[in-house]
Amino acid sequence: MGLYLFSDGYIQKSNQTELDQINEYGSVEYGGYLTLKTDTTFNVTFDIWDEKLEDYRVTTVLGTWKAEHEGNVTLMASNWQTELIFKKRQRVESTPDGILHTVSLEPMAKNAESGFYLIEPASQPDVNCSYNTYVYQ
Repeated sequence: MGLYLFSDGYIQKSNQTELDQINEYGSVEYGGYLTLKTDTTFNVTFDIWDEKLEDYRVTTVLGTWKAEHEGNVTLMASNWQTELIFKKRQRVESTPDGILHTVSLEPMAKNAESGFYLIEPASQPDVNCSYNTYVYQ
């Protein structure tokens, strides 16, 4: 048994690593950027080419998220008929520029029909895709 005394301003260090705290991911498949915010909301921002405007149009999908066991992340939105679950994976590889850490969110449910989870089909871009972020050390 022991007694620990801490000053009023003491902040306990987190056991999380830098890679565990990553909250921004990109998708090459659909040109989207997923941000998981600390208040358990998320947004996916898409830059979609608009022929009529002859420019990119920004579309944002909003919802909530939660961390699950084994690193899974679940996304939910009011205009979806089901939640989307993603498996979080980390890979490490040696490159000429250093050690590359890749953190991926891979959809657990793949479906040939784009937007299968939407209440209103084709009402928004498809967010059920792979997201990645890369960190060199």
